[in-house]
Amino acid sequence: MINKIFRPVLEMLPENNRWERIWKIAQVDFKKRYYNDRLGLFWALLNPIFRIFIYYVAFTHVFKIDIENYAQFLFAGLVLWLAWSECTNRSMTILLSKRFLIENIQFNKIDLFISHTISSFMGMSFNITAFIIFLFLSGVTLSGYLFYFPVLLVVLFILCLGAKLW
Repeated sequence: MINKIFRPVLEMLPENNRWERIWKIAQVDFKKRYYNDRLGLFWALLNPIFRIFIYYVAFTHVFKIDIENYAQFLFAGLVLWLAWSECTNRSMTILLSKRFLIENIQFNKIDLFISHTISSFMGMSFNITAFIIFLFLSGVTLSGYLFYFPVLLVVLFILCLGAKLW
């Protein structure tokens, strides 16, 4: 049914579609990052969980921080920080790493930054999945503030893209 809805729209798009190219570059970048490892996508789920465990043990047992739902707050902040740091750290070498595309295909260089940000957010979706699983396992009830989360993601996307282009 979805294919029937989008088929006329896809047929109207030109063959040299900018957004399709951005999406394909993002997919290739994402697959290159996660599918070349032995653990692959499983590591994308395990990495934030291991980090949370280490930070939680360090701050609650070593520094004696006693805050209710501290692990959940820490995990929420860590998910957003990992997305920000991945976007900004890898953006410094994106033109160098994708120079074969720049030399062989005529397109805007901004498209590389947009596709890289999309790829980073695809990786962040696994961190968000691990966070949601962690929330359900810890028994936290979700409130109405959850509806602000997509707005937060859009703002983070714009901030990451702006930091890359600056």
